[in-house]
Amino acid sequence: MLHKNNEENISEGSQNPSKSLKEKLEKLIDKVPDVFRDLIEESYEHKRVPKEYLLTSILYAVSSAVGKTFYTKELNYINYPNCYFIIVGSRGDAKTEALKIANKPIIDFDNESYKVFNDSRGNDTENNEVARKQILIQNATIEKAQLTHYHNLGGVGLFYDEIRAIVQKMNNPNSRDGHDWEVLLLEAFTNGILDVSRKTTDTFRITKTYLTMLGGIQHQFIPDLFSKGLVGSGLIDRLLFTNNITSNSIVSRKKIDEYVFCRYGATIQNLLEYKKQSEDPEEEVREHRIHYTQEAEDLLFDYTQKFEDEKMNAKSPLKEYYSKLIIYLHKLIIICFLMKHSEEKTFKSNIDRETVLLAVDMVEFYLLNFKTLISSHDTTEVDKSDIISLAKKNQAPQKSVGDVLGLSKGQVSKLWNKA
Repeated sequence: MLHKNNEENISEGSQNPSKSLKEKLEKLIDKVPDVFRDLIEESYEHKRVPKEYLLTSILYAVSSAVGKTFYTKELNYINYPNCYFIIVGSRGDAKTEALKIANKPIIDFDNESYKVFNDSRGNDTENNEVARKQILIQNATIEKAQLTHYHNLGGVGLFYDEIRAIVQKMNNPNSRDGHDWEVLLLEAFTNGILDVSRKTTDTFRITKTYLTMLGGIQHQFIPDLFSKGLVGSGLIDRLLFTNNITSNSIVSRKKIDEYVFCRYGATIQNLLEYKKQSEDPEEEVREHRIHYTQEAEDLLFDYTQKFEDEKMNAKSPLKEYYSKLIIYLHKLIIICFLMKHSEEKTFKSNIDRETVLLAVDMVEFYLLNFKTLISSHDTTEVDKSDIISLAKKNQAPQKSVGDVLGLSKGQVSKLWNKA
């Protein structure tokens, strides 16, 4: 039975899917702490960065900066704030700029960590015995990414301007790397075990993984994400999508207020320092549980039940997506809590009702983004070999097939020879 006051708040978010994405977005931005809201508004006004892109990038930055430092244990589940975000847009939509602005404090942190690493190994640049501390992984093989996580047990983040390359690997049944990437993403979503044993590396085991991801993708490659393999494994259900919603065509001579930049940077730095401290071998308490107020716990319970009810009436692919959004509600509650308390470092506070409601709005925002995505793209599985066979039969040029399937000339050529 829903509590009456909670029912009103839940209904506002989940029973009005006709509300525009822009209205949802503005509601979210109005609610987030001003240290983040000011950066979003200034970046939109002076650098024409879409608000939704920067909001998502900020959520990723918070998730990556804090790692496994904080968790919740509610409704019989332990949850951490790691999330997988995908920004959808076209070339020139300022996807990359949003990623850079939000993650600059972490990039600066990694730059300093690299200097320490480089100095410690001296002239012996081939020395792999020295562990490198870092958070963001931008260009690495699956083996290196796994090893980097082992050296940074507090968690690491995948960070891509364009995520298409790794998606293509996962879609290739003959790619061992692709399979390993998919397994890592699936396992790390719920902080599972990673056990690695290869001839080329030492055996190592991570008993509780923590992986975040942020990447951009262009509209024409969305069908690649909905391939039979990624849908079958459930990876697609673990992705939070952000479509292009806002745009600003007015050029500004002004720069983003330096105070806004510095304030945001200092806030993320507080999380980075907390994570660094938790990774210290001498630290007795590495992870801290965040507790709920009773009112917040009641709201979480009611909303989870309502979401379960909606899932029962949904059809694929929404039915499967609802299941992961219930998990994301917990993850986003932690992120919203950290956004509220990171500037003043009041981490001993409890999660309150307003924090849960903000996370509810975020869940609804990403649900509406997913609905928009599947309504505007053909996300049904396309058998590429059947299309190529038909093209060969009708003597269609390979270039035309590549344009239709969104494949490169080389990829079409390989499939063409096999068909």
